[in-house]
Amino acid sequence: MSTATARAGALERVLAALEVLAAATLISAVVVAALGHDPARTLAAVLHGAFGGTEAIHATLVETVPLILAGLAVALPLRLGLFNIGAEGQLVLGGLAAGLVAAVAPPWLAIVAAVAAALVVGGAWGALPGFLRARLGVHEVLSTILLNLIAMPLAGWIVSQAWAKADGDILQTAPAAATLPPVYPALGAALVLAAAYDVWLTRARSGLTARAIGLAPRAAHVLGLPVARGIVLSMTAAGALAGLVGAQQVLGQYGRYVDGFSPGFGFTAIAVALLGRGSGVGVVLAALAMGALRSGAFAMDALGVAPRETAGIVQGVVILTAAAVTARRLGGVT
Repeated sequence: MSTATARAGALERVLAALEVLAAATLISAVVVAALGHDPARTLAAVLHGAFGGTEAIHATLVETVPLILAGLAVALPLRLGLFNIGAEGQLVLGGLAAGLVAAVAPPWLAIVAAVAAALVVGGAWGALPGFLRARLGVHEVLSTILLNLIAMPLAGWIVSQAWAKADGDILQTAPAAATLPPVYPALGAALVLAAAYDVWLTRARSGLTARAIGLAPRAAHVLGLPVARGIVLSMTAAGALAGLVGAQQVLGQYGRYVDGFSPGFGFTAIAVALLGRGSGVGVVLAALAMGALRSGAFAMDALGVAPRETAGIVQGVVILTAAAVTARRLGGVT
């Protein structure tokens, strides 16, 4: 790929992201006004809650880190024309695997073994819809949605049947023998992965092949590119990234697996990937924006500007707007 082509593609993604952001902001303002709230005051409250001090920034980063990793888990298959709607189930099962392993492993091995387990289990859960799409033609949207419906109750059942340690009505595993560092090292790791993803996507031969498959799958098949293998590998890698989110939350935020630990990171990741136009830098910026919206929602409620549920409505508007704009443009990302 020439430098000029790469710059043109980057500019196109920036313009597309700005288009989505402008449209989502306008529509969100209309929706907030229709709900009887002042859009300007609502935005000011969100910004204050997300960035108005050290504690607010810390809370925003806590929300942002898992969204970066989960966003990459959706963005990677998106490059091959695949929609990974199953990141939520993949991260839940990955988190469960991490929690179970960390509860029984010796402290010196707990972190490595738990993260490895999360990568393997999340990757396997992602590989299944990839195989179904590549070999049997089952659309990944359908299969990942159904696998989400299986993953959540399956995780709860496993914990309740074997390693449960109930705290009231909450099912959870025993405490992990070791935990991950605070959010800032995790943020650094997420940024490194996002940068590595961009380098792979624009410089590595396999990354360029993935983009070719996504742009013209039929032509890629005629040219002899490994379309089926690319589908399976991309969904496997996506599941592993989602599983890493589960490990980071279970070992970094809770210190054990807690049933229902994810507030929907895998679903919000869809908006993050679409807003980020499938690039690592875009995913980081979109994750920061969605993380700020999540953390700022509490300030809206506390200041009496709007109930925090309004943030969920705005998030839904952003997802629908991003999906609509992406669908209108040439089949998605380029």
